[in-house]
Amino acid sequence: TAGGVWTNASDVNLKENFTELNSEDVLQKISLLPVTQWNYKDTRVAETHIGPMAQDFKTLFGLGVKGDDKVISTIDISGVTLVAVKAIIKKHESLEKLLLHQHQLISIILKEIDLLIRK
Repeated sequence: TAGGVWTNASDVNLKENFTELNSEDVLQKISLLPVTQWNYKDTRVAETHIGPMAQDFKTLFGLGVKGDDKVISTIDISGVTLVAVKAIIKKHESLEKLLLHQHQLISIILKEIDLLIRK
């Protein structure tokens, strides 16, 4: 863009072979992905970054250009991240429901205990 922002073509009409993903599987792979802080060799400006290595990302997710394990596409890392966030949201919602249910059960048990004590 004019502001120097990288944009990826993402129009549905440019894509094919859509596959549903197992978000739990993606989350598990992320847990295995080494993520470190590092800097590029031989740069004139001191700068550091945080991220995975392309080889590890390619091994775990198999994304990108076949035979090229030296780069990670911004669209792939964004997509993996979004799938993981959705998995975490799903887990969070499930845990919230469980916690609410347990809270309700505890309230019932405490009332029953109170009734037994008062007898």
